[in-house]
Amino acid sequence: MAFFRRPTDDEPAPMAETKPEGRPPGSTLIGERTNLDGKIATGEDLFIRGAFDGAIEAESAVVIHRGGRVKASLAAGEVAVHGEVEGDISASGLVEISETGSLTGNIRAPAVKVSAGAAFRGQISRGKGGKEAARPAAGSPSGEKPPEKSRDAAGGR
Repeated sequence: MAFFRRPTDDEPAPMAETKPEGRPPGSTLIGERTNLDGKIATGEDLFIRGAFDGAIEAESAVVIHRGGRVKASLAAGEVAVHGEVEGDISASGLVEISETGSLTGNIRAPAVKVSAGAAFRGQISRGKGGKEAARPAAGSPSGEKPPEKSRDAAGGR
């Protein structure tokens, strides 16, 4: 489902926070009282109201609702953060952090929107993202060691 397509009367836009009964057909919901660890790979929209720790690869949209907590590397078509995220986000479309959202991590996406009041600590790289480009940046919350510095042809750093 594209974020910029006008939803039908019975189909809310995925970037908006939706009630569980109002989520689009063909989507996955992690409920408020659910805590999951591991890896999620999906072709559907993913709505997170509970807690998730691990890695997420979604071809479509990922929406972290207010009260939702994610500690993961995240690669998706588009991402909306209304809750808390710790980890790097790579998207092929829009990444949006709302006024209730909090992100500690880096973003790689062609379009980024950070609302007034949002909490964001990290770096933004504009460019193609998504699951093909989802590689955590050096020194990111993913815990990877920064790569060693290479020398240029002149022998300097």
